[in-house]
Amino acid sequence: MTLPLAKMGYRVTLCDLSPGQLRVAEDKLRKQGLLEKVEIKEADIAALPFPDEFFDLVLCVRGPISLAADSLKAAGELTRVMKIRIFSS
Repeated sequence: MTLPLAKMGYRVTLCDLSPGQLRVAEDKLRKQGLLEKVEIKEADIAALPFPDEFFDLVLCVRGPISLAADSLKAAGELTRVMKIRIFSS
């Protein structure tokens, strides 16, 4: 979802726990000329480095909640950083 959202002009923050996955994403964004529109951050879904109610929208793609050691904590963190507390996975 990062590429389509960035192409539409949205500010996007991309988080992943894996530095390797973040490098792959960075390369794709660079090739598309979208790197400056996306903040890339290494982060644990169960301990997000953002203040409360920071994001207008939070999208989780490819099941990061189910991969977390504590899925309830991960869901709680995602809810914490949302401005509007609507959650769907």
